[in-house]
Amino acid sequence: GKDIMGTMANTLILAYIGSSLVMVLIYGASRYPLFQLLNKEEIIIELLQSLVGIMGMLFTIPFTTAASSLLLGRAEAAKRRPISDRRYGESTRGQKK
Repeated sequence: GKDIMGTMANTLILAYIGSSLVMVLIYGASRYPLFQLLNKEEIIIELLQSLVGIMGMLFTIPFTTAASSLLLGRAEAAKRRPISDRRYGESTRGQKK
């Protein structure tokens, strides 16, 4: 999960920078003071969107990692069961050993 989170964080940051690049350049060229710039509605919206995106990523990735490891662990355990313990119709055909 850590390597995925790092990659997704970089992608998310670059996507937000790319989408608001024109706005940042216009405000940068007009030489607004930092306090006035942070009070602009457009800037606050962009900052909040990036914050919500990062929070969503931080909550989603650990959950999906845990769910996938749980599901894959069950699949591996089912492959290792003896044939006599399997239910009728259950097969391991097409699965790697």
